[in-house]
Amino acid sequence: MDPSDPAYQFHRSILSQAEQAWREGDDAVLAQLLRGSRKGASPAQATRYKVLEGLLQGKILLSRGLVMRGFQAHCPKASAILELPGIQAFHLDAPYQLELVLRAAEGQKGAFGEQNSLSLLVVEGSYVDTLVSGGQIRRTFPLTLRVPGRVELGPEGWRMALPGPGLPSSQVLIRKVQLRGQLYCKGIVWQGVEVPLTKIPLEPLAFFLLPKGTEAVQKDPLRTLKLAVATPLKKGPHLLVATFLCGLKPETRKAAKKILASALAEENLAAESLLRRCFRLLTWAAEKKKGLESWEGFWKNPRQETN
Repeated sequence: MDPSDPAYQFHRSILSQAEQAWREGDDAVLAQLLRGSRKGASPAQATRYKVLEGLLQGKILLSRGLVMRGFQAHCPKASAILELPGIQAFHLDAPYQLELVLRAAEGQKGAFGEQNSLSLLVVEGSYVDTLVSGGQIRRTFPLTLRVPGRVELGPEGWRMALPGPGLPSSQVLIRKVQLRGQLYCKGIVWQGVEVPLTKIPLEPLAFFLLPKGTEAVQKDPLRTLKLAVATPLKKGPHLLVATFLCGLKPETRKAAKKILASALAEENLAAESLLRRCFRLLTWAAEKKKGLESWEGFWKNPRQETN
């Protein structure tokens, strides 16, 4: 096509403005520019339009298109669900279930995968057990699960059951379970436009398992802590659970630190190791989990898309 052709010049101008809008993150302007007529565009210009359209839909998908894209834990036994501030928790013997959930925002829809291909869900599963002795053991249970064919996504959601790490042994007092992962797929389409992504980042999950009787300690964990710290070796499990529960609120966490520090100052050598381990439990539930990677990271680091 002759570069002096009016149609060529018109589309070159529109594409220049569209690319500028993309660089500046102005989605509204970009969307408006892409809605215009493409009559007379050269094949190369038509390809650039298609790429920008895919980039915009990819951004919408990652930022507000999939309103739920992560791991969830459910327990069908209502009496085994613990109502604790800021965390999700069940009893140690609770029959909980793990799953991956993908759900599109209202009015949006898409799909991933192709009829004759496989998508892969790669999960980094791990759990840390606090034992009745106060010691901790970390284990991993990595998962690579196949998702065959094409999966349609809409507001009603799509779910996939996941295997868990199994029930804790009798020596486990508190368990923390964590899931992180990515869904690797090709053929992602969002709002009818092909999206240049090969993986979908997933919201991580962290939840806890605690012993029966936690509800009684929860009523006044500081009181239980004060009583247990007087004879820590005899009341070790009560001390550990009460310490963990105190860590769920800033005010009780601060008070618990003073109680534990005072107990350590008494130089009870036999209980020193247990008391020091208690400090770790104060901040265990408050540890921030890594959230979703921003959509910018996928575009600024294209190597991620080919891994």
